Amino acid sequence: MNGVEIIGYANYKIYPDGRVWSKIGKGKFLKPWINFWGYYCVGLSKNGNQKFLRIHRLLMQNFKPDEYEENLQVDHKNRIRADNRLENLRMVTHKYIKIQ
Repeated sequence: MNGVEIIGYANYKIYPDGRVWSKIGKGKFLKPWINFWGYYCVGLSKNGNQKFLRIHRLLMQNFKPDEYEENLQVDHKNRIRADNRLENLRMVTHKYIKIQ
């Protein structure tokens, strides 16, 4: 599956495996980092403003937009936060996460 343009960020594409491509300049894959909570993140710029976004949320927004809801949590089914495969992600309520 090919990458798709990230909603709201025309200069970036995301691939199903979580890689993020920047179209700025010659183009390159961005190097993600792991935040304090153990999630992979990238920094995306638009109109001179940079925003740090979690890759698992970007994947759901862009590849499963019918399932994505801003007020829900993106859950990693196997509990491994670094495993951002689409088949490992689902939308759940905060209450569901707490019971697990």
